[in-house]
Amino acid sequence: CHVERCGEYWGVPLGWELTPFEGMVLGSGVTLSDVGFFEFPFVRKRGNVTTTLNPDGVSVWRDDAPLGGCIWAKHGVWARNDSTGEPQLLKPDYFATHPRTGKRIDFYRDYMVPFYRTYAAAITRQIPDASILLTPHLDYYHPQKTFQPSVHDVATPNDDNNNTTFTKLIYSPHYYDLHTLITKSYNHHIAIDPITQYPHFGPGAQHRVHTNVISHLTLTSSRAISGPRRRVPALVTETGIPFDMDNKRAYATGGGDYSMPIMALDALLTAYEATAASFVLWNYCPDHTNGRGDGWNGEDLSVFSYDYRRDEEDLHSGGRALQVVV
Repeated sequence: CHVERCGEYWGVPLGWELTPFEGMVLGSGVTLSDVGFFEFPFVRKRGNVTTTLNPDGVSVWRDDAPLGGCIWAKHGVWARNDSTGEPQLLKPDYFATHPRTGKRIDFYRDYMVPFYRTYAAAITRQIPDASILLTPHLDYYHPQKTFQPSVHDVATPNDDNNNTTFTKLIYSPHYYDLHTLITKSYNHHIAIDPITQYPHFGPGAQHRVHTNVISHLTLTSSRAISGPRRRVPALVTETGIPFDMDNKRAYATGGGDYSMPIMALDALLTAYEATAASFVLWNYCPDHTNGRGDGWNGEDLSVFSYDYRRDEEDLHSGGRALQVVV
C-alpha cells in the first residue's frame, strides 16, 4: 500500500511504468520525464526507450469544482514544495492505515468480509433462498495468497454488520488466458500463470497452465474456504478470449477468419473439460459489431457479432467460434 512504489501493485507489467504517486501528480498537470513502458507483458520497450508524459502540463481536475483540484492533495497525501514547486509525497502510507482507527488496514477483515455480508444481507432480504456468489480480489503483491473468503467469516453472524447466517454460498473466481487477453494475440507456446505470475514456454504450456490454475481455483480454493460441515461449490463466473486478435485480422478478411481465436478458445475450454470445472463463458453481446466490439472498455469477447448475421432464420448465424462453444 506504499504510494511511492509501483512493483507491488502490478500483476503483469504492461504499459507505463508509474507509481501511484506519479499517477496522482501526472493527473494534476505535472510533466514526467524518462517514464518507462512495457510493450508486452514483462518486456520493456526496445532499447529501454523512455517517454515524457503530459508535456503540456494539462490537469484532469477542474479548479471550479466543489472540491477544486486533486482530491488526494486535499487529503494531504502530497503537496507542491513551497520553494521549488515540485510535488512531494507527504503521506506514503495513506492507503495502508484505517482513516478512523489509524491501524494498519487488513483488506480482507476491514473491507472484503463486511462488503460480502452487507451485500448478502441486502439480497437475501428480498430473495431469502438466493445463492450468494463470492468473487475474490487478486492480491498483486502476493499473488500466491490471492484472497480466499472463509465461509465461517462470511456466513457466521457478526455483530459489526448483522445477525444473519448465510447458507448458500458459491465461490466464483474469474479466469482468463492472460497473455492472450492482454496482447490480443495467441501463441500456444506461451502462457502466464496468474497465481505465480510466471510465464511458461514450450509445447504444452497453455494446457499445463490452464489446467493447473483452473484446478487451483475450483478445487483447492473451494476446499480451503469450505467449513468442516459446509461444502462451498465453485463456479468460474467469467472466462473467455478476445476475438479482435492481431489488429482485428479476422475482420479485415471480410469472411470472418477466426482461426486464431478458435485455437485460443479451444485450448481454454479443453482445460475446463479436463478438470470438470463449471464455468460461465464471457460473453454473449447481442449488439456486437466490428467497430464497437462489446461496447465496454475496448473489449471484444462476444461469441456473437451482428455484423456476421447473414440469415435471421438461422439460429447460428452471427456466431463466432461455435465449433468450439457448441
